Amino acid sequence: MGCYREDGSDLAMQEIFHNEVSPELPSFDGNVLPDSSDDYIAAFPDFLCKCARKATENKWEYFGVRELGELLIKQIRL
Repeated sequence: MGCYREDGSDLAMQEIFHNEVSPELPSFDGNVLPDSSDDYIAAFPDFLCKCARKATENKWEYFGVRELGELLIKQIRL
């Protein structure tokens, strides 16, 4: 686990696999993370666990979270 920083022209993780913030994207699953700070802070650990499960199921070595609710992947398989 750790943090990463992206340069807008060279994204570390290119594919949005799952998101809970942008209903207009095909990766949206119907759940929306709350807007308010307290509710978001309470809901975010469940979102991270969901991301970790999806990464494990798909045998991804890395995943990242961006825009407070997008699960990003880079296609590196174990």
